Amino acid sequence: MSWLFSLELAFALIGALMLLAAQQAWQLAGDTPSKCRALFWCLWALILIGGSYWRIDLLGAMVIAAALLSVPAFKANTSRAEAAEAAESLSRVSLSARLLHPALLLPVCVMVFFLTLKLWPPAVLDQKLSPLVALQYAAISVLMFACIYLRFDVRKAVQGGASMTHQLGWPIVLPLMLAVLGAVFVKAGVGDALSSLLSRFIPNQNAYVCLLAYVAMMVSLTLLLGNAFAAFPVAFSAIGMPWVVKLHGGDPVALASIGMLCGYCGTLMTPMAANFNTVPAVLMNIEPRRLVIYAQIPSALAILTLNTLLLMWAVYR
Repeated sequence: MSWLFSLELAFALIGALMLLAAQQAWQLAGDTPSKCRALFWCLWALILIGGSYWRIDLLGAMVIAAALLSVPAFKANTSRAEAAEAAESLSRVSLSARLLHPALLLPVCVMVFFLTLKLWPPAVLDQKLSPLVALQYAAISVLMFACIYLRFDVRKAVQGGASMTHQLGWPIVLPLMLAVLGAVFVKAGVGDALSSLLSRFIPNQNAYVCLLAYVAMMVSLTLLLGNAFAAFPVAFSAIGMPWVVKLHGGDPVALASIGMLCGYCGTLMTPMAANFNTVPAVLMNIEPRRLVIYAQIPSALAILTLNTLLLMWAVYR
């Protein structure tokens, strides 16, 4: 029963959704891209459902194979046509403001489940995972509530989710892969190597220069990785902890929290942040898709400037 209090349930449900997406892709497998797409979703379903049971080398080979399959599977012309079809079908569905009610209920359910799970003993539930476990049960509960409240068949909702997964394609799994890449960088000691390298070019005797270097690294790595969570451990271990905190006595709490906000500004300016900048463009059939990023750049730079000034005030006060 331990799987009930872990993230394996969420991964298994997402994997099952990808299996349905693979089935839909295979039913349309009249050409090579559709067949590759079905294999792509099958591999990801296997990775998510049995990830904790696969050997590490086999799991890595499956991820590489899925990445290679994504090239022929999601060609621009097919994805645009399917996105247009999805947008047209969505325009025929009218649920008015009632559709927002389950979405507004989600954070309330997360808080209720989180406070409830905090009462469980550590032997049953790892308290470090309690926010994520609370999120998975809240999402399941809200889905069931939405189907009852909107009088919608659960099977149709699941099929619709699989269809949307099939149509959106690889941008759905990109944030997951980029977050894993950030963890790999930390395990490989990239932060320590960057700290040693940057000390040759950046005058780390100046506290504010170190702070600006930290902000620049957070934004730059987020632009490359598309995920501030992936950029944070590298930037914090390379500059944040050794220079700002240990060398100049900065506040690590303010540095971490506001530094993440600086990283989020980079998220608004990169196509690598697929869940923010690519998926909405596909859903709304925006062409060219980079228009979303162009519209966000002025706001991102303004917020980044304010966050940097706030960081300078809060870290060294």
